[in-house]
Amino acid sequence: MDGIRDERPTANVPRDVEWETWTTMAFRPHRRLDKTQRLAIEKDFGMRDGVGHIKARKAMLLYTLAYLGLSESNFPPSGLLEKASS
Repeated sequence: MDGIRDERPTANVPRDVEWETWTTMAFRPHRRLDKTQRLAIEKDFGMRDGVGHIKARKAMLLYTLAYLGLSESNFPPSGLLEKASS
């Protein structure tokens, strides 16, 4: 094919350990919510015993926390969730 080049790297590319590593985060309804609100959040997020877990690549951890409203810039969280010990 005219004009098409093979652009694969010629040298060994280092492994992206941050991308290849998975982590599991635990979260729970925010403690300021009343019982009815906590139960609704637990149901919405499929929590067991009041704690939910989400698996994400380590490289995507900050994006995942931000999506859940748990980013470091959002502490204390103003949303419906907060970090839980796993």
